[in-house]
Amino acid sequence: MTKFLFNTPTEIAQAAIDDTPYNPKDRDAYRQSEANIKLHFADDLRDAYAEDLPEAVAPIIFERAWEDGHSSGYSEVESQYVDLAEFARKVRAA
Repeated sequence: MTKFLFNTPTEIAQAAIDDTPYNPKDRDAYRQSEANIKLHFADDLRDAYAEDLPEAVAPIIFERAWEDGHSSGYSEVESQYVDLAEFARKVRAA
C-alpha cells in the first residue's frame, strides 16, 4: 500500500491546524483509496447477501443502502443492504 503524507481525514485536518504544507495529490490518493474500499465492500455484501439475486440488482441495492446508511457507518450500510436484499427477494418471488 502506498504511504502518503496524510492518510486520514484527521491527519489532513491536523495538518491544517499545524500549518503543514498540504499536497492535493494526497487528497486525491485518499479519495481513490476510499473509492476502492467502497467497491470491495459492495462486492463483499453482494457475495454475502445477494448471490442469489440477478447481477444487475446488487449495485442498485448497494447504492440505496449506501445513501441511507453511510453517515452511520459501514455496519448500518450492511444492515440496510440486508433489508433491501430481502425485500428484492420478496418482490422477485411475488
